[in-house]
Amino acid sequence: MAAISAALVGCAAQSTDVRILASIEGVASERAFATPPPGGPAIVEVTEHAYANATSQDIILSGSGRSTGQNILHVALYLPADSTAAPEARLPDAPLAYTDIGAELEKALPGIDMRISDNFAQNAYGPFGYALGRAAGTDLCLYAWQRIRGPEKASLFPRRGTIAIRLRLCEPDASEAKLLRVIYGLHINAYVPSPDWNPYGDPRPADPRLGQLGTSIYPDAAIDRRGEIEPGEPPRGRLRARAPRRAATEPVAE
Repeated sequence: MAAISAALVGCAAQSTDVRILASIEGVASERAFATPPPGGPAIVEVTEHAYANATSQDIILSGSGRSTGQNILHVALYLPADSTAAPEARLPDAPLAYTDIGAELEKALPGIDMRISDNFAQNAYGPFGYALGRAAGTDLCLYAWQRIRGPEKASLFPRRGTIAIRLRLCEPDASEAKLLRVIYGLHINAYVPSPDWNPYGDPRPADPRLGQLGTSIYPDAAIDRRGEIEPGEPPRGRLRARAPRRAATEPVAE
């Protein structure tokens, strides 16, 4: 009986052992994985989610739109995977299929007729896709998605890593160019301190003209001249002052 009682106590103790699959905590805005460009929407709040194979952040952005939902920038950095972790403790890591875009749009912007753009768009980190839609009132909404991952190379020590980005942004009386300016000017501030993590691929090679004989490279193309003052018109010839006319004198009466 004593052995059975001990076993029952042990089972009861194990049943109350709660494990967290993915931790969630608030972090300071200064620790956001990515930031909008200067002049873009301000960061209001950052919530961080820790998974077995990734760390993601939901970055809440300011906005004055009337549509339902928050302006949010979602950034996920995928880490070296833990093969022993349960599947529910892992963040799915797969490119966004075209057939799944509609479900994401409906979840992020319910009830808004979003149209996927056919235009090719690319920022400093690579190509991205986006959709636009008009919400109630004058709000124009943008939903953009991007996956940053270097090319796969056969190597004994492959460098891997992925950054997944989603941007949901609605603003009143906004233009397509104004909303796209946020994703174009996005700056990623985070990285994984591991030599095996490199989602960007190899750096671009230097200009092949550098150091070559018979090739001239001028700095004019790299100079921003928008702040220069245009030269004025050349001064005209100086006008000579005319001598004042003498006043006519009336004859003196005798």
